[in-house]
Amino acid sequence: MRKTFLLLSSFFLLIWLTAINTSAKEDLKSAIFAGGCFWCMEADFEKFPGIK
Repeated sequence: MRKTFLLLSSFFLLIWLTAINTSAKEDLKSAIFAGGCFWCMEADFEKFPGIK
């Protein structure tokens, strides 16, 4: 009985953590820019709010 409880608890915890992880990523979007030097472009874009 204890093994079954631990197995089911672990299963539901894994599902719950996966759902939290995927919902946090839904707000992210990506864009591709061509601009030569990566570090020069990165520094300019990091000045804007919301860009990671």
